[in-house]
Amino acid sequence: MTFSIKKNGHIVDAWVFERFANVRGIFMRTGCFCNSGSNETVFGYSVDNFEVVYNDAVTTDDITTKKLREFSEAPIGSIRASFGYVNTVGDAKRVAQVVSEFIQAEVPTYA
Repeated sequence: MTFSIKKNGHIVDAWVFERFANVRGIFMRTGCFCNSGSNETVFGYSVDNFEVVYNDAVTTDDITTKKLREFSEAPIGSIRASFGYVNTVGDAKRVAQVVSEFIQAEVPTYA
């Protein structure tokens, strides 16, 4: 299940939530999941902002999440909870509980 969290009217940086959840024993995956265009469409990114990053890159190692975040006008990435056959309804409820705790906590929404 891929999702984003909205808090105080803003989409939360996926990595901020990932760290919050990890401390509570919930290990989420964050990023764009190699699904080109999905986050760009959802968040309405402008190609112009990212073109600078790609044009200035000498090697693929120059294109990092940190660099992309510098040029983004919106959060990049999403949060993913991966459930399998060994998971229980209790596991899903625990994820929902941690999301609720995050929304109520005094934590930043952007790293």
